[in-house]
Amino acid sequence: MINLIKNSGYKIRVLLLVIADIIACNLCTLAALLIRFDFKYSSIDQLYVSHAMEYGVINTATVLLVIFACKLYSSIWSYAGINELCM
Repeated sequence: MINLIKNSGYKIRVLLLVIADIIACNLCTLAALLIRFDFKYSSIDQLYVSHAMEYGVINTATVLLVIFACKLYSSIWSYAGINELCM
């Protein structure tokens, strides 16, 4: 029973990390466009926005595949806990 609780805690942490990585990946794309156009969203051509949305899914999937392939989600919690991340 204790292993089940520990395992579910690990799965929740991994799920939260996956969600955080998805958000960060897409926010970085938006930030790159904003930086490129001097933080004026109205001056960004819709072509750039549509391409960012099209390739956002591919970009996010690639990032998650690389993270899972390198097993980064399984090793991060052996070196850092939630207390270190909240500092």
